[in-house]
Amino acid sequence: MDKSKYLGEEKLDENLGKMEFTVKEVANIIDETPNVVRNWMKELRMYIPLKKNASGYNVFDEEALDRMKLIKQLHRVQNYSIKQIEHYFATGGKQYTPIPKKGVEEMLAEELRSMKEMIEELKEQNRVQLEFNKKLVEKLDNQEKINAELLHQLNTQARFIEENIGKREEQLLLVEKIENREKETKELLEQIHDQYKKAEKRDEELLTMIRQIQEEKKSSVPQKKGFFSRFFGK
Repeated sequence: MDKSKYLGEEKLDENLGKMEFTVKEVANIIDETPNVVRNWMKELRMYIPLKKNASGYNVFDEEALDRMKLIKQLHRVQNYSIKQIEHYFATGGKQYTPIPKKGVEEMLAEELRSMKEMIEELKEQNRVQLEFNKKLVEKLDNQEKINAELLHQLNTQARFIEENIGKREEQLLLVEKIENREKETKELLEQIHDQYKKAEKRDEELLTMIRQIQEEKKSSVPQKKGFFSRFFGK
């Protein structure tokens, strides 16, 4: 770290006496692009002591600037990855030790553990779904009861309407029968009246005929003389 421990010292001299630096200024000092600086800020934010100015923007003091120089040294010179740099800061500067590869049994155990966790998660999801389905079924049952009650009311109203219609039809039929009976009675009375007129006329004709016959008989029979008429020849 001795050769490039403090890269950009010449550029830093230009900013002597300045206690706060912007991203662009830091990028210029450590000879990196602003995008690279922002990326390191994002990935290693908890290890870079940033501050905010009065306008609310992130700024670097001397401590943060030194941290950025160290990040460049580790990343560019010592070929540390971001993960290794994070390990470096998290362990107080300890050398990064690659994690040994896991054995087959350990991998199987982890996979089995993962599967168990997945199964438990599925069980929980299934439990929640069953609870939801249960509540949904209860709502559907209640709705079905409401629908059944409404259907019963509609059927009752329909029967009431049908009964009234039936009664109305019966009343109309009865009225029609009465009207027909009155019509038949009227016709029968007219027939009886005609028959009476005819009978009365026949009786008058018959009486007239009897009178004529009686008169004819009366006129055709000779009158008998009395005893004195015959005696005196009168």
